[in-house]
Amino acid sequence: QSVRFDLAMGDSSSRRRGMGVATELIIELEGEERSSSCHQRVTLEFGTGQAALTGLGTALALSTVLGLEGKAAFPPGLYFPEQLMDANWYFGELRAEGAVIDLQGLEPFLPS
Repeated sequence: QSVRFDLAMGDSSSRRRGMGVATELIIELEGEERSSSCHQRVTLEFGTGQAALTGLGTALALSTVLGLEGKAAFPPGLYFPEQLMDANWYFGELRAEGAVIDLQGLEPFLPS
């Protein structure tokens, strides 16, 4: 078994097209799942940059912890964002703020 991690940084495709700053994330996973090969790719493009995306993620996590999303507030403790938020809700909120997300191959793994 092996793991390979590649990291690349550069101008976003929107910047190369003469548009403003943007954040683009591409995650590709290849391997075996249940004895068959699989390939999954997730892309996220956020047109207002990394700082705005980080701020949005923080605001969504805080609103969830504080109970501002229609559910009870979480008790004091240490939490990871994936423990707090429903993936479909989170992706919906990102999209509502302008994120373009493609979850190619991951749909079967997301909650309905």
